[in-house]
Formats: sequence, structure tokens, C-alpha cells
Amino acid sequence: MKRRKELVPLSREHNRALLLARSGRRAARTDDPRQIKRVWEHLDSVYRGEMRAHFATEEKLILPLLRDLGEQALTERLQREHRAIARNIESPALWTRDRLSSLADVLYQHVRLEERKVFPLVQHHADPDLLAALARHPDTHDPPQ
Repeated sequence: MKRRKELVPLSREHNRALLLARSGRRAARTDDPRQIKRVWEHLDSVYRGEMRAHFATEEKLILPLLRDLGEQALTERLQREHRAIARNIESPALWTRDRLSSLADVLYQHVRLEERKVFPLVQHHADPDLLAALARHPDTHDPPQ
């Protein structure tokens, strides 16, 4: 399904998150503590620079729409996953190889769910005001216009 232009910045961030998940999986398969630490530090940087704002946008704008559509279980799952991702990244004491593997899996599945189920619902049901608000979401990797 072609993505509406208002959702493209969020989809680009999803693409970057999938790349992070892949690098997390790859690092977790190694026994190299330096590589594992580098990936954790990169995750932390992306979380603080982009992912936290991404989650806030989804929770403020998309989750209310999902609740209105009767998608309570989906809404709760997304919120749980946001909290789990944040908790793992924000707690350096948890930065182990096993946690990295688990987090990479959660991040991958989370993004796939949003791209395959959530965004199609948004595209079909969002009103023009919601789409306009989504279009204002900052995509920190695009150059200023």
C-alpha cells in the first residue's frame, strides 16, 4: 500500500528502526562486548534524538484514533512495547547481549505491526486535521526545506 505523504516521516523513522534492530541482532550473535556496547550506545543516541519523539507523536495522535476505532488491545500492546523499549534503552544496567537480542526482536516486530496494521488503519480513518498534525512530526534526518 502506498504510504500517505503525511505518514512518510514516521515510516522513514521506522525504516531506520528496522536497521537498528538488524544491527542489534547481529551484535547479539557475537561475543564481542565492544560491538554490543557500541550498538547499545547507538540505540541510546537514536532513542534520545528521534525515537522518544516518535513514540510521543504516536501516543498523542495515533493511539486515540485506534481507541476510537475499537482497537483497545492493539493500543495497549503498542503502549506496552513503547514502555519496554524505552525502559531497556534508558537502563544501562540492562545493556547485556541477551537484552539486546530481545530488544532487537521487540523493535522489529513493533515496527512491522505499525507498518502493516496501524498505518493502514490511520490512512483509511484519519481525518484531515489528524493527517495535518502527523505531517508536522519532525523527521530529524531530513534536511530543512
